[in-house]
Amino acid sequence: MVCSFLTLDCANLLLNSVFAGVLQLLTLYAGTNVLVEA
Repeated sequence: MVCSFLTLDCANLLLNSVFAGVLQLLTLYAGTNVLVEA
């Protein structure tokens, strides 16, 4: 993906991808915790 960091659209795309990655890590972490608890 090539884009200028100065554009708002690119900033939104980066924020969305980072947010999605964090959500995936959180769900993965929660899933492993549930498995360990059980």
